[in-house]
Amino acid sequence: MYEDYLQKALSNIITSRGALCEYGGHANTKLGKNLKNIAAYNVQQAVEHIMKYLIYNNVGYNKGNENIKQIMTHDLDRLTTVYCIPLGISVPKSIIKNAAIYSRWEAESRYSLSFSVRKDTINHAIRETEDWLISINSRYKGNILYYRKKYTV
Repeated sequence: MYEDYLQKALSNIITSRGALCEYGGHANTKLGKNLKNIAAYNVQQAVEHIMKYLIYNNVGYNKGNENIKQIMTHDLDRLTTVYCIPLGISVPKSIIKNAAIYSRWEAESRYSLSFSVRKDTINHAIRETEDWLISINSRYKGNILYYRKKYTV
């Protein structure tokens, strides 16, 4: 159930990788900065979609009901501490450690004109998110490996 959240996560990962790959040809320009911000935003969204997939599919949350209350937050730290940890949902340590930072990417990458994230930081977040998605459902491995090769950063 809620498989669409994993599809959304994959789409966000692909978008993030593609934007970060394109950044290389536009480094030190406004376009390059915007491409990095798009990459940061999309990797945060991928993490959020994976968390929501795991929460919504957790019987401790859904109580066996198909109609569940949607969680309306982008705050990964809150999703982790209020939902994932109490429900026994495994979240990679580096994602837990960086949850507050990644949450900032959601809004600041879209609205703050001075916002910028280092390319290697985004790339690390992408890899962690890809690996997490594969560990949840191995059928995504082929797509992820394809786009890792296509959009090498």
